[in-house]
Parts: sequence; structure tokens; C-alpha cells
Amino acid sequence: MSRSRFLFICLAALAGYAAWLAARFSPEPGGADASGYLHSAQLLTEGRLVTALHIKPELRDQWSQDFQPLGFEATRRTTRLVPIYPVGLPLHLAGACLLFGWHWGPYVVGVGGALATLVMCYLLARELGLSRPVGMAIAGSLAPCAVFVYSSIQPLSDTLATFWCCTAVWTALRARRGSMVAAAACGVAFSIAVLVRPSNALLLPALALLWGDWKKIGLTALAGIPVAVALGFYQNALYGSPWRSGYGELSLLFSPDYFWPTMGHFAVWVGRLLPMGVFGLVASVFLVRRGVQRREVTALLLWVGAFVFFHAFYVWSRLDWSFLRFLAPAFPAMLLLAGLGMEEMIAQVNPARQPGTTAVVVVVVIAVAVAANALNRTPNARKHDRMYVEAKEWARRELPPDALVVSMLFSGMIYFQTGHPVLRWDIVAATEGPKYLATMHRAGQPVYAVLDQSELADPRMKKIPGKWEKLADFESASAWKITPDENR
Repeated sequence: MSRSRFLFICLAALAGYAAWLAARFSPEPGGADASGYLHSAQLLTEGRLVTALHIKPELRDQWSQDFQPLGFEATRRTTRLVPIYPVGLPLHLAGACLLFGWHWGPYVVGVGGALATLVMCYLLARELGLSRPVGMAIAGSLAPCAVFVYSSIQPLSDTLATFWCCTAVWTALRARRGSMVAAAACGVAFSIAVLVRPSNALLLPALALLWGDWKKIGLTALAGIPVAVALGFYQNALYGSPWRSGYGELSLLFSPDYFWPTMGHFAVWVGRLLPMGVFGLVASVFLVRRGVQRREVTALLLWVGAFVFFHAFYVWSRLDWSFLRFLAPAFPAMLLLAGLGMEEMIAQVNPARQPGTTAVVVVVVIAVAVAANALNRTPNARKHDRMYVEAKEWARRELPPDALVVSMLFSGMIYFQTGHPVLRWDIVAATEGPKYLATMHRAGQPVYAVLDQSELADPRMKKIPGKWEKLADFESASAWKITPDENR
């Protein structure tokens, strides 16, 4: 196949994939992650890092944390509200939204980031000496992966983190050819990867093995210093120390007890959603025994191993398949190992049959990836987030200016999109909830609730007493007015 025809096929495939993702993409600031990232980006476009905590005057002497929206944190008895998520994705979103607006900007970052990641996977394959068809198979295996799709159709950091990790490795490989520009670019890419997600620092051992030259290592480190210094100033301004992040006390989030259950969870879901990745891990044994690109294979294994080992101790990793996205930055390494294994095995075939064999293998690999993920429900953030759109429009239209809104999943959207203060039912103590509501009712201030069905079913909702009157339904969510229960 000619290069021009191959390029046309790739561009057509990328265009079709972009349209498919865009049809499922949601730019809504709903839930914790999307709300936290988008509203942090909103502050950045306004030249601010933090914002003031909106709290009803009648409740101003109470615990500030009870009134913080998702994605942000307030310290006790202060009026400062700080974002808890890393600043990397908000910076990307802020830039895109300034250029394309708050509706299309998230599409540029989400869908554009996904396309850029697939292209970078292909470039990595070529840099490792793999053929064009095998490079296409690697990108084609990642594209339908439900975890990759899930993080690409809403404002999440996982796809962007994967892109910058791939870019850092690609520039490190280029630097081995003697390019000092690539060495400097590697430092910038790696520092941005850490800016997007601090755990991307786990990539460092793999990069160090690939560099293999102290001069290039020094230049890479020098190029990454400006971003590292800026991050230090940012974290010092928000959290009181360059070494602290918005995640709080990390020791509470990790435990050896999580390791084996999480490893079992990883094994099951990587096998289901990224079957070529499992083949890559198995093929790595074959590659090591044959001494195929030993340094590169070892670096790829370090890349995978660091991310898997670290997140196996993390509290959230094993909860459901969507949390496999913590491993997403290492998915390309698994697929590259698979590609190296495929090429090595195909090389054993009669040279006259190799082109046909390669074509069949590529088609089978992509078909298996598509079929494996088709067994799961394809994520569709736009459909899921209709409830946020409807709830936002209802709140802007129906809520009185002086209302307090009980919420959790909708708290960020209510707080930033409508300006109403919120009460987090999931945080407030059982003894404090009734006191807050009684204070509001005595002051003649209305209290409402906007909640998902799962929140309504939560036993902890008993902390919010009163007479509940349903006002509206939004897909799987609803709005309520809470008044004193005269029978209590």
C-alpha cells in the first residue's frame, strides 16, 4: 500500500472516531471530576486560583466543610475555597475555552486529546521500528477500549495524562538518536505529564533507562525545571507547601490490604477491555528471552510495572471497571510490547507470506478489541449528563435567590452555575444537619434539594429531616423542597 493511501485511511479513521467520540462527549460540569476541573479552569480564566466560599449568613459560624461543593475544599471557619484536583487539566481547559468558548473548549481538550494520543501511540510504534500496519493495530486496539473512551468523552485527566506520558517516552527515544532538542522536549513533556497527574512521576525510571546519557539527562531535567517551579509555587499558595497537593493526607488512601483484591480486579478488567495489552505482557517474556530491543522492552515493562504496582495499593482502584483509568497512562506500553511480540512472531513466517499474515493479524487484533469492548455498554457521557443540563436549567429558573440547596453530585454545578450555596449531605454530621435546617427555617430561608436516585436511597439522607415535596424530575435525578415536619 502506498504511503499516501495509508495516510488517507488513517485520517479517515481518525475523523470517523472523532465524530463518534463527539457524539458521546459531555462538556457539563457535573459530578466531582468534571465539576472540579471545569470550575478550576473557570477561576484560572478569571485570573484567580481560589474563590470565596458562599455560605448563608445564618450559618456562617458553622463548619465550612459542610458547605463546600465537590472538587473544592474549605478549611474550618474560613471563607477560602480551593480546588483539590491537579492544575494541569484546568490549564489545558482554560486555554481551550478562552479560544473556543466554554461549550466547545472541553471538546477540543477531550476529543482532541484522544486523537493526539492515538497518533502518539502510532509514532511510538514506528520509533521502536514496528511496521505501519502494526502501529495501526496498536492505535486501533486503544481506540475502542471502554476505559479510554470513558475518559475521553468528559473532562477527565486520564487521556491527557496518557498523551503526555507517550510524548515524554517518544521524545526520550528520539533523544537517543542524539537530538538535544528532543531531550529538552522530553523534560517539558514529562513535567507537563506530572502537572496533569502527579502520579505520572512513576514514568521516571523508564525514562531514565531510555536516556542512558548524563548530558541528555541534565538537559531534560533543566528543561523541566520551569514547570516544576511553577507547580511548587502553585501548591504552596493553595495548600501551604510545595510538596502538598489537594488530595490531603495520602497515607489514608493507600493500604497493603488493597493489593491482592486490586490486582485481581486489574487482571479481570484489563483482560476484558484491553486484550492486546494482556498479550503484550505475556509476549514480554518471549521478547526478553530472545533479547529483542532489550533496553526498550525493559523500559516498557518498568512503565507498566510502576503504574500497576503503585495503584494496586490505592483505595479507589478496585471499585469498578471505570477506575482502571488510573492505569490508562500505561496502556500504550502494554500495547507496544504486544506490537513487538507480534512483529517478532510474524518474522518467523515465510517472507513471501509476511505481508498477508501481517494484514490478517492486524484485522484480527482490531476486531477482537472492538468485540471485547462491545460486550460492555459503550460509555455515553452526553446521555448520562442530560440530568445535569435539565437540573441546571431548572435551578436557574425556579430556585429563589435566597435558597440553600442540599446536594452532593450536583453541588459543584449548583454552586458555580447558579450561585446558590450548597449543603453537602454526605459530609454533614448527623447531629448538625437538623440544626442547619432548623436555623434556616427560623430565619425564613427556603431549603431545597437536588439529588440523584442513588443519593435518595442512601441511609445517610436521614440526617436531613423535614417534609420533602418533589418539584421536578431530571432523568434519574429530582428536585425537592424541604419544609419543617410539623408532626415531628
